[in-house]
Amino acid sequence: PLPVSDTAAVADKGVPPGAYVEIAVSDTGSGIAPDLMARVFEPFFTTKEVGKGTGLGLSQVYGFTRSAKGFVAIESEVGRGTTFRLRFPRSADPAGEETGMGERGVLPLRRAGEGETVLLVEDDEQVLTMAVESLEELRYKVVVARNAAEALAHLKDVQRIDILFSDVMMPGGMNGSQLAAEAQRLRPGLKVLLTSGYVADLDEGQVIGRGELPVLNKPYRRDELARSLRLVLGADDA
Repeated sequence: PLPVSDTAAVADKGVPPGAYVEIAVSDTGSGIAPDLMARVFEPFFTTKEVGKGTGLGLSQVYGFTRSAKGFVAIESEVGRGTTFRLRFPRSADPAGEETGMGERGVLPLRRAGEGETVLLVEDDEQVLTMAVESLEELRYKVVVARNAAEALAHLKDVQRIDILFSDVMMPGGMNGSQLAAEAQRLRPGLKVLLTSGYVADLDEGQVIGRGELPVLNKPYRRDELARSLRLVLGADDA
């Protein structure tokens, strides 16, 4: 474990002093210029050519590290490379013991009601595939969109859509929150659940209220997705 006992050392990280476990990843690349260091975790920020990167990788690293109540430290020298240090609070539980789930771990999945349909909006093909599989396993009908424009086109159709489940960060000029506002204008009363890997200070899979829009933190398990959907849809068994 890595002792981080100096309160001042973590004062700007939003975490308490204590024992942390560190995972360090280093490269021997070109390094990061000092004037760019403060921006590397911004969603969609990239120094790569158009089409060579989304600018979402490091923002997702930041998101899941913060969701685990940890923080990221960066050391970089132009021309020599960069080291990212992911620091997570050390657990006091003995190794090998499962914790945190309790009796909830044996609860049955909260599945869809008759004909309930999810409009899934996700631009990452791998995440999209996994989300579709999870939703279908939960017996939802799934309508897929890879960006806000496709989602709005589906919303203008006559087909049934009970809930919009959309990533927050999307390319194309309209993010998930903006899409939700337009979706509810087109279909008043439409339920919305957003998801993001760039949500700080949340427990994994926790649904929180940001105004009137709940957010499910990535990465999420199937049971967390199931419960979150039932909570937002207002099912009695949530």
